Amino acid sequence: MTPPERLLVRDPSSQPVVVTGDAGFIGSQLIDRLLAEGESVIATDDLSTGARSNLNLARSKPRFRFIESKISEVGDLTSLISVSS
Repeated sequence: MTPPERLLVRDPSSQPVVVTGDAGFIGSQLIDRLLAEGESVIATDDLSTGARSNLNLARSKPRFRFIESKISEVGDLTSLISVSS
C-alpha cells in the first residue's frame, strides 16, 4: 500500500496553515494530518461544539498554536500569521 499524497503541495517552511473549527472531529483530524506532514498550524475554535480533548495530539507538537476564540473575534489574520511564523 502506498502512502497517501500530501494534503498540500507547498513548502512546509512557508507561512503556517490556519484552520478554523479545529476542535471538532474533522478539524482535529485535518490538523493531525497537516502536522504529520511537517506543516505549522494555527487553529482557532470557540469550543461551542468541539472538544479540547480532540486536540490532545496536536497540542503536544511545537508547530501547533491554539487560539480559543471565534474566528470573527481574532482580528487581522495577516498579523496573526506573521507573529506566529
